Amino acid sequence: MTHSQGGTNKYNSNVSSFEREGETPKILTFTQDSAVGKKVYINGILASESNNTDKLSNISTLPIGKNYYGEIGEVVAFNRSLDNIERQEVEEYLSAKWAIKNSPNVECTDGTVSGSECILGTCSVDLIGTTTYLVNSGSGTVSCNATGYSGSVSYTCAGGTFTGSSSCSCASGYGLSGSYCVRACPVSVTGSTTTTVVTGGSDIACDQTGYSGTFTNNCSSGETITGTCNCASGYTLSGGACVKTCPVSVTGSSTTSTLVGAAAITCDQAGYSGTVANSCNNSGTAVTGTCGCASGYSWNGSSCNMTAVNGRWTLITSTVRNAGVTDGSYPTSSQSLTCTNLVSGKFTLASTMAVLTNSYTLSSSPYWDLHYWIGNNCWCSGSDSCNLPSGCSSRRSSTTTMRVYRCDYP
Repeated sequence: MTHSQGGTNKYNSNVSSFEREGETPKILTFTQDSAVGKKVYINGILASESNNTDKLSNISTLPIGKNYYGEIGEVVAFNRSLDNIERQEVEEYLSAKWAIKNSPNVECTDGTVSGSECILGTCSVDLIGTTTYLVNSGSGTVSCNATGYSGSVSYTCAGGTFTGSSSCSCASGYGLSGSYCVRACPVSVTGSTTTTVVTGGSDIACDQTGYSGTFTNNCSSGETITGTCNCASGYTLSGGACVKTCPVSVTGSSTTSTLVGAAAITCDQAGYSGTVANSCNNSGTAVTGTCGCASGYSWNGSSCNMTAVNGRWTLITSTVRNAGVTDGSYPTSSQSLTCTNLVSGKFTLASTMAVLTNSYTLSSSPYWDLHYWIGNNCWCSGSDSCNLPSGCSSRRSSTTTMRVYRCDYP
């Protein structure tokens, strides 16, 4: 118990010889006299005194009950020091009102105040974690039997002073928070090395590689705290854990990133096949490489291109809207267009044997007469223009007849 005021003008009157008695009410009296110093009375008994005569620096900042846990029934304050008779009258008033036994004219500065008596040759126990409040002079052990504590502590009691050999240990399921043992909870949080936290303690640090931030500490009654921390920058959650992410730059694959331990890189772009090994590691180095060429494609030094396969021109119409097919016919014997599977949107005019793009418009008569070709997507879109997709060839043989050829290959 301390009688003091903080700040530059600090003074103390410690009452070490005070036996705590559960919820038993007490009358506590503090006096400060600039002539004789300070005194503390418990139930009328002088428990401690000091010859410090420093005056209060500012009564308005003096807290009453600071760091005290319990109830205060009544506070009586005076702006001067009372003499002994006046003080005892006030204590008798409080004793009668609150039914507390008062013992005036008793000094106990060398003993322990217990209730309304002074017990000499004893020490009040200054030890967190025990329900024992008073021990006799000499030495012995005190059981750490308060809730949340375990074991025992050796002590000596001499001259009214209790000296313990150590602090009480926390019991299983409890952990130290400040000076007190409070309820503890086991921790099983992915991304943290923390194994135990206490009620009211700090949040759980996400301190493992690949994780960042903290995880909420909601410990209350000993339950296990579970969960997963957030992934750090450059890591991705996969299978319940944060793993390193690596960029991917593989020719022939549309994959842009992958993870440590993930499957091989798929070669999914046109003209490529197979997979490339996933070399992603915790350094985050980019995965690079080149996919193999698919069947019918070959490497040209920078990419896989379709391999040319020779074919032959096949007549698929010879008159307007004619659906007949005659194999083995060619535009002309002098046709210069190489017919392969690489033909892409080209056709020929019989008059010039020119290789044209897939959009061509005649500038003068005679006009094209073929309007469409059913079923093979080789068609002309009107009387003066012709649009043919990949693999089609066309030839005008007269003003009323047009021949359309297609490049067929194995």
